[in-house]
Amino acid sequence: MTPRPAPDPEERAALFAAVEPVEPRAATRDALLARVAAAPAGLLVRRAAGDDWEEVGVPGLQRRILCRDVGRRRQTYLLRVGPGMRIPPHRHPDVEECYVLEGDLHSFGTVFHAGDYVRADAGTRHGTARSEQGCLLLLTAGLDDE
Repeated sequence: MTPRPAPDPEERAALFAAVEPVEPRAATRDALLARVAAAPAGLLVRRAAGDDWEEVGVPGLQRRILCRDVGRRRQTYLLRVGPGMRIPPHRHPDVEECYVLEGDLHSFGTVFHAGDYVRADAGTRHGTARSEQGCLLLLTAGLDDE
């Protein structure tokens, strides 16, 4: 089953506005409030089992946003590249950091493997990147990246 792309912020706001509020059961509300109160402030946890992968406009490429920091204009995400897939040329108006978690990534005339780290300065242009076996990448980049 192909994951459905996440709605953009305006669509999400419209969806929330269209839903009738429902009062939760008292026990459910109390349990939820207790969990929120017990969580350390400023902590964000994303579990590995998350199913919120989205297509990024290129067949065989999927992204899972882990964190968007709008104030700093940065984001951290996972990028899943299918076997034989190509990542089109693009540029980075901000610094991009990439850590290869699994597989192989062919970029900048080099083959990167699990455990390799690549940092591209702001303004860097990527040619076409590809993966023969498929790969999983952890990236941090600007929100305005192509």
